[in-house]
Amino acid sequence: MENSIDKAELRALYQHRWQPNLKIPLFYGIWIVLGIIAWYAPHWSIVWLCYLAMGYMQMGIVTFMHDCTHSVLFKTKWKNWVFGVFTMIPLVISLPLSKKTISYIIVSIVRIKIRMRLLWVSEESGITSFFMLMLSLVYY
Repeated sequence: MENSIDKAELRALYQHRWQPNLKIPLFYGIWIVLGIIAWYAPHWSIVWLCYLAMGYMQMGIVTFMHDCTHSVLFKTKWKNWVFGVFTMIPLVISLPLSKKTISYIIVSIVRIKIRMRLLWVSEESGITSFFMLMLSLVYY
């Protein structure tokens, strides 16, 4: 095996440095500033641009979590575990919120279709339209 690297040589090549970890507070700072700008933005286009940039920054933060799963971001394993969990908190919170938003949109579309359908029903299906109306009001 002439292509293999000796373990001592590999350890000499790998040096854990703390300087690249300075980008962690930078990423979180940019993410928070974009959130503040989006909160106070006067125009919807600025809000959506901030949301896109915040998503991009969140993907960078997920990269930190990925490094923690390989235990290479910090020297000690417990620091990697704690910071890996910490970096996933925003995603764990935003996932149910996005599911709730998507389900609200779907229910709204169904409600609109049901109400449009009620406008076109004939007199014979009055009971059906009544139950469809009640169903749409339950989800309102």
